[in-house]
Amino acid sequence: KLLKLLKLIKKDNAAIVVNQSYENPDGVGAHPFWDESDFFISHSNLFDQNNHIRIPAWFERISFGEEYDNHRGWLGAGRLIEADELLYRKYSFSSWKDRINCAATINSHLAHPRNALLKGLSRSVDVDGYGPAFDQDLNTYHESNWRKEEVLSKYRFNVAFENSWFPGYNTEKVVDAYMSGCIPIYNLDSSMICDFNIKSIISYNHNDKENKLTELFSNESKLREIYEQPLLTKKPKLDKIFVFAERIIDMAKNR
Repeated sequence: KLLKLLKLIKKDNAAIVVNQSYENPDGVGAHPFWDESDFFISHSNLFDQNNHIRIPAWFERISFGEEYDNHRGWLGAGRLIEADELLYRKYSFSSWKDRINCAATINSHLAHPRNALLKGLSRSVDVDGYGPAFDQDLNTYHESNWRKEEVLSKYRFNVAFENSWFPGYNTEKVVDAYMSGCIPIYNLDSSMICDFNIKSIISYNHNDKENKLTELFSNESKLREIYEQPLLTKKPKLDKIFVFAERIIDMAKNR
């Protein structure tokens, strides 16, 4: 239905179609709405087209200043995050060692493959679960009386598994983990990560050897090396988004 609507809109030469794909735009069975759009916005870095811009999903968690932070409602971590909190650790390694020596995970569901990943990971490190997937009294995460930062700040590690897997789809999960002082445990490898410093993350998948992971979680020197790495090596900026928006406005003016 949406595809038919887009084609009808395109018949009106005065109309400009801007398509935004919130999650995976390249998923199985997905309609290529961008083919019918003048401009296309996504989280993917698979598109090398002049009418496309990638806006990282985790940008929704970042404070870009008072002018841009008004009316931003999704504060799952409890607040917007200052970029500097991702450029260096605000907690010392010694204070990190005083935390609960296991991983926290906050989930609304445990659908496959997330359940299998957690089961495998729990053989190498203890995992404490929060959210509707672990508390039957909660229908949604928003019904809880806590914020992510409050929970995660008690733990050394946070399981930051993504719901979708494709290059460029890096969401708030790793960002929330890092700003809360955790080492993120991520289910994407370096080929899928395009924004974060991979040295600050523990990557995990089905193929990881159990003894190798168990050894890592007990290796204080290696954990310190990972912990003290910055998640970002430079501050995120909105410049490219402004330029892209100006192109849309210019097209509208000339029609």
